[in-house]
Amino acid sequence: MTTTRTAGSLLVLLCALAVTACSANSNAAANPNATAPDQPEQQTSTRQTSTKPPETQRPPATPPRPYEVTVPERTRKTASGFPVNTCVPDRLDPQVLSLTTSDGFHLPAIELGSGDRGILLDHESGYYICSWLDTAEKLAAKGYHVMVFEYRGHGAAQKNDGSVTGNFDTDTSAALAELHRRGAKSMLLGGASCGGSSAARLAAKEPQLVGLLILSSPSNCGGDSVAAIRTVTKPAFFAVEPDDYSGNMIGEVKKLYEASGAPPADKHLEILPGGTHGTDMLRDPKTQDRLEKLIFDFVDSCFRRN
Repeated sequence: MTTTRTAGSLLVLLCALAVTACSANSNAAANPNATAPDQPEQQTSTRQTSTKPPETQRPPATPPRPYEVTVPERTRKTASGFPVNTCVPDRLDPQVLSLTTSDGFHLPAIELGSGDRGILLDHESGYYICSWLDTAEKLAAKGYHVMVFEYRGHGAAQKNDGSVTGNFDTDTSAALAELHRRGAKSMLLGGASCGGSSAARLAAKEPQLVGLLILSSPSNCGGDSVAAIRTVTKPAFFAVEPDDYSGNMIGEVKKLYEASGAPPADKHLEILPGGTHGTDMLRDPKTQDRLEKLIFDFVDSCFRRN
């Protein structure tokens, strides 16, 4: 009799297990997207988001102590307290930061994109941080880590009572060091007018250089760029318009082009129609599309080779 009760209990237990299994299979069929027990949902979520580096990986930016800006009417402050040129759209405020040069000057900067492929773009003397901004945003959209900044004595940068162009290299060095600190390794340096002259001199000292981009740059503005560029053997791109500065600028750019230490096959001089200067060529309907394409192709080729 005991055996009969034991067999009966075992039969009841087996039936209960069968009902449970059937119920589980039924629920899985009704909800095919349900997470399987051995594949927790949170693990799937981690895999999906791990490829995008979180913004918190960027070094924190701290607003500078108050300083006298160069052009107050062209200066505003972001919600975080960073002085920036009024030409900068509000949507870029989270990417605004401040640089401090080796001699203690404060310069506004904008970091666009992220990663180890760095591009630093220097503006012209008398121009502003927005000089390269449209091009910089497009390069960042292509996956590059780009920085633009404003030289002392310009816009929202700290006022300078002495020489402006004489300190271009000090200011460019601060921006270059900060871009490296924020994750950029290989580096392309670019600049327009005197900013390009400075880029050429800094390129000669940059061990991780992949290329040099020059628009309408004098051979000597704040220092001898001809002597420096002779030692730069990486690819170089030069652009100028023949009537720029009444025809004087084309000769200056040709000096840099001819002195460049890049192999002949790796340097290119583009002479565009018209007489606009520097980054104005990127806003001139006659030259904008062609120059922009040439620049993007040049940048891509430099980083592919690296």
